Amino acid sequence: SALGRVMQLHPSMFLADTYLKYLGWSLSDMAAAVRAASLSQLSAVYTAHGAAEEICRVEGKPVSGAERLLNFTRRFESRFIEMVRDVDVKVAVEAIKFVDLLHDLDLLADKAQAVREVVRVMRNNEPSQLKALVPLVNKQMEAGGGGAAPPPPPCSAA
Repeated sequence: SALGRVMQLHPSMFLADTYLKYLGWSLSDMAAAVRAASLSQLSAVYTAHGAAEEICRVEGKPVSGAERLLNFTRRFESRFIEMVRDVDVKVAVEAIKFVDLLHDLDLLADKAQAVREVVRVMRNNEPSQLKALVPLVNKQMEAGGGGAAPPPPPCSAA
């Protein structure tokens, strides 16, 4: 968690793949608490800097937070989505919330596909997972990706 705090405080220096990869590697740790902490720190970093217009300059050109996070996000995107099915419910809930954040920041390679993958956890009927899914499902439906409701069945003649 210390690395995540340093990234938040000094993004121009530490918000780079060189440092982000350590949080990425810990997403596969055997201990659920480590996986959950990594997702929590990544959420804090992305929340703080994902939408930042400029966190540093490269050759005099402004670099946004999203630009700095894009390569890392693409590298670990499949793992983030996979983690929504983690055996530990707390980790799964953190992963759902993190994928929702990536959706908000427009950092997912294919938003609709990511949502389809994440929504599959609805089958688990775990209340905390279902609650975490609500914002993501609402956004997808508002964007028109939820599909139209089927028409009601025809009335029978009385």
